[in-house]
Amino acid sequence: MFGEIDPTSGGGARKRSCSALIVDPSPRTSLDLIREFQSRGHACSWASSKCEAEYLVHRADFKIAVVELRFQDGPGFDLIELISELQPNCQIFVYSTYCDLRATVRAVKSGAYEVLPKPLDPRFVAGFVIHGVSGPSQGLPIPQPSVVRRNYIEAIFQGSDQNVSRAARSLSMDRRSLQRFLKRHQIGPSVVKIVH
Repeated sequence: MFGEIDPTSGGGARKRSCSALIVDPSPRTSLDLIREFQSRGHACSWASSKCEAEYLVHRADFKIAVVELRFQDGPGFDLIELISELQPNCQIFVYSTYCDLRATVRAVKSGAYEVLPKPLDPRFVAGFVIHGVSGPSQGLPIPQPSVVRRNYIEAIFQGSDQNVSRAARSLSMDRRSLQRFLKRHQIGPSVVKIVH
């Protein structure tokens, strides 16, 4: 679903200006972020796929882009490169469940300004994206790295259908280390799935 931008046609058409572009296949995540951006006075557009995002990037100027890395129509790295090429003044933030070290390095090399792991409080994400770590935070403390790590690992584990081996591969983590982490933090059912 597209955000509220009027499409234009013709090579000489002037682009519209919009504060933020949210590119995420999850309506819930996107709407939560849009509400937070709008509450801070920023107009937003939403694209749920790379194709929709590419359409909008050619037809509007954005100051900020918040991009997921995984879509049904492919990974988001080339979208980051496209935004960087067409709109060099746009700050691109990756906000993704799929941001291990390899993906983070590739995202930054593609043009991302910063990478944030899901899930985080949408109020914190919007405040960080707009103001940076030293700016106004609406009274929200910066999440502790240990909390961010736990939430990220839990999200990957749940997204892997609570399959330890699959989650460990996604996290580039030793399976036994992940099992110990899950047990220590009481994540998942008492009997976890292990499929090689």
